[in-house]
Amino acid sequence: MKQVARLALQLFDELRALHQEGPRARALLEAAALLHDIGFSVSESSHHKHSRDLILKNPVPGFLDEEVRVIACVARYHRRAEPSKSHALFAQLSRSSRRTVQHLSALLRVADGLDLSHQSNIDRIRCEITDRAVRIRLAAARDVGMDLEGAERKKGLFESLFDRTIEFEISDVA
Repeated sequence: MKQVARLALQLFDELRALHQEGPRARALLEAAALLHDIGFSVSESSHHKHSRDLILKNPVPGFLDEEVRVIACVARYHRRAEPSKSHALFAQLSRSSRRTVQHLSALLRVADGLDLSHQSNIDRIRCEITDRAVRIRLAAARDVGMDLEGAERKKGLFESLFDRTIEFEISDVA
């Protein structure tokens, strides 16, 4: 989970011009990334929903109620379903919070995919934003094939939300 949080925060920082979220959203992303798999303690099946429920039922120090709901939603949307007003918790959020959930969920999905192997293979991320694409350069000293496949599978929300394709590029770390 620490690797996913580290990658998510690198994506957040590198793509600030694209998502235009502020420092508080960065803190929400970090909390959601650290807690996104906590639902595995209940069940592997639907662990993303269990993560949401556990976050909502337990205090998250330093965050307001609305922020805890954002963290819970971001954790819930790190896999499978995308944020939707047909989901009660998401629909109850303010418009700006719903937008933040979309942005942070998109980043968390990519970061989570980039650690599919759970081997912390990626050392650093650098991004380049163009009108049509986001090029994500992955610095790694190990094989990242599985992680790259995971990110390819989880980049859809990002691409539709920001109207840009993601292109991954791998480079070795000396």
